[in-house]
Amino acid sequence: MPHINFKNFLLFLSFILLCNSCNNNSNSSNNIEQILAKSNVVLNSNYLECNKFNVKESDFKTNEEYNSFIEIISLLENRNKFLENKKFTLNEIENEIKFFYNLSNEYGDKIEIIDNPEVDNMISCNLQNYFHKLNDHLSIFQNRIIYLIPQKDGTSVGKISRNNDGEKTLGGATGNLAELSDFYIDHKNLKLKDDYLAYNFLNKKSNDEVCKTLELITDGNKVKGSKFPNTVTTATPCEIEVRNSLDGALESTFTVLLNHTYRYWCQTDTKLPAYKTAQAAGLCDKTDQEIKYTFKISMDITDSPSADENKIEDISPLSGFYSLTKLSLDNNKISVLQPHLLDDLLLLSDFIISRNKLTSLPVGIFDNFAILETLYLSGNDFNSISNNLLHKIKYLDYFGIDTTFLNKISDSFFKSNNNLNTVIITEYSNLSKIPAKLFDGVTIGKCIKFYCIGTCDIPNELDTKLTTELQLERVSTDYLVKYINKNNLESCD
Repeated sequence: MPHINFKNFLLFLSFILLCNSCNNNSNSSNNIEQILAKSNVVLNSNYLECNKFNVKESDFKTNEEYNSFIEIISLLENRNKFLENKKFTLNEIENEIKFFYNLSNEYGDKIEIIDNPEVDNMISCNLQNYFHKLNDHLSIFQNRIIYLIPQKDGTSVGKISRNNDGEKTLGGATGNLAELSDFYIDHKNLKLKDDYLAYNFLNKKSNDEVCKTLELITDGNKVKGSKFPNTVTTATPCEIEVRNSLDGALESTFTVLLNHTYRYWCQTDTKLPAYKTAQAAGLCDKTDQEIKYTFKISMDITDSPSADENKIEDISPLSGFYSLTKLSLDNNKISVLQPHLLDDLLLLSDFIISRNKLTSLPVGIFDNFAILETLYLSGNDFNSISNNLLHKIKYLDYFGIDTTFLNKISDSFFKSNNNLNTVIITEYSNLSKIPAKLFDGVTIGKCIKFYCIGTCDIPNELDTKLTTELQLERVSTDYLVKYINKNNLESCD
C-alpha cells in the first residue's frame, strides 16, 4: 500500500474550486459548473466498506499515533455520512470542499507519523469514499469506456462501470453485473440539446470493422447504444461524429473506448497481449472484494537475461481499477495508451510508465488527474508532446523526463505547475539542447536533477536563471548535476 499524502489529497479538493479550465474541454464537455448550478447534484453513497480493516490500539507505537488515527477516521466517517444521498448545489459543494481543506494543516502532519499498512488501508478507504462523492459528478469525460459483456446468444451488450443507482463502481475490473449498467452519455456532456432526436452518429473511420459495428442512438437526453461489437482483441477507440439529421451540420465529436472487463481478459485467448497483462497483474484468482481493495499494481520489469519475455504490451485490462493509487509499469513494451483508457483511475497519486515504447499520448489523457503527484515518462520514443500535457495536474510533485521528451516541448511547458518539487531529467547525452526558458515562471520546491551520460554542460542562460532567479544551488558530479532549493538542501537525495 503506498503512503497516503493527505495534504496533497486535500490540495486536490481545493483545486476543484480553482480550475475552471477543467470544465472546458472542447471535444467532450459542457461547462460543468453551469450544469451543476442548473440542476442539483446527487452525491452517491459509499462503495467501499472500510470497517473490514482490522486496526487495534496495540498496532500503534504511541498513544499519540492512536489518538491521531481515531481523530482522522472519525472526521472522515462523519463527513462521508454527512454527504450520503444528499443533493447539493455547486456552491454547497464548494463550501464542503473548503471546510475539509481548511483542516489539512492540522491533520496532514498527524498522518505522516503513522507507519502501519492496515492503518494506511483504512485511511485510504475512507479518503477514497470521500473523494468518490466529491469528484464523480465533476469528471470531464462521462462514461467513455464501454465494457462489452458477452450474452448467451453470442452477441454482446455495452455496459459502463456504474450500478443501477448511477454510482461509480469497480465493475470494469470485477465484471460483476450488479456493478455494471447500460451504456449512456448525457447530452449535456457532449454539448447536445436536451429532448432533441434529430441526431445521427457516424463513425469517423468508416473502414474500421470493429467500430462500424457500433450503433448509437439518442433517447431523450442521453446517447445510448443499440448495437455493439461482440468482442475486441484490445481496447479499441471509436471516433464518433454527431450530425444534425435535418441539415447535416456537425453538432459534436467524441470518442468512446470499446473494452472488456479485467475478468474477461483473464480468460480470453492466451495468445493475446491483454491476456498476458491480466495474468501479470496477479489478480485473476482473487475475489471481487480483494480486487476492490487493490490500491497498488506494479508490473515493473528489472533488467535480466530473461526480462524480455516477461514484458507486457497492452494495458487494456487495467482500465476498471478505480481504487488504484499507484500504477507502475517501468521497463515494458507498451507502445500505445488509448484515449480514455485511464479515465477511471482518478485516484492515482503515482503513475510510472518510463522505459516503454510510447510515441505519443492522447490529447487530455491526464486532464482528470488533478491529484497526481508522481509521473515518470522518461525512456520512451515520443514524436510529439502536447504543450498542455500537465496543465491540469496542479499538484505534480515528481516529474521524470529525458531529452527526447524535452526536444518536443515549448518553453512554457511547466508554467502551470507551481507546486512542482522535483524534476528528474535522465538518459540523454547532451544537456546543451535544453530550452533556456524551460523553467521561467516556475517554482521548484526541492530540486532539478540532470542525469547525464555524456557532457554535463548546462546552457549558460539556463544555469544563470536556475542559480539566481530561482535561487537554486548547483551541485555537480561526473554524471549528475543538481540544482537544489537553498531552503530545502536536505530534501533532494
